[in-house]
Amino acid sequence: MNERFFEGKGYEYHGIIHVTPRVALELCRKGALIIDVRENYHSFLHTIDVEQHFFCPASELDTQMDLIPHDTPVIIADAAGLRSVEVVIALKNRGFDNIANLAGGILEWVRDDLPVIKNKKERMSGSCMCMLKYRERKPGQKG
Repeated sequence: MNERFFEGKGYEYHGIIHVTPRVALELCRKGALIIDVRENYHSFLHTIDVEQHFFCPASELDTQMDLIPHDTPVIIADAAGLRSVEVVIALKNRGFDNIANLAGGILEWVRDDLPVIKNKKERMSGSCMCMLKYRERKPGQKG
């Protein structure tokens, strides 16, 4: 695909193109791939629901590198759009040039009410962070 796929679609900061979730959704419909780089241990209450999506934790990037297509525009997503910048830099250093960061991450995607798959088993509740527990799970129930 065109190396200028992201041109005029977001904003550039320190050599990285950042696209908003709404723009990312539009770009996915035009062939871009979103890679979710959150770690396995993070809560997956929400997963982006687009056809062009795959999960690859940042810590597994080196072993999964051959799964990332060089001929497809790629948008890197994490929870808040911070760790994903590190992944974009790592991929650029490995020769990927048709790549962008999802500004605000999956939190902004959800806030913008874009398509997600909700895993109700991952919802948590509690009066403070130290008392959080899964809402949908019964005692002793796994995953």
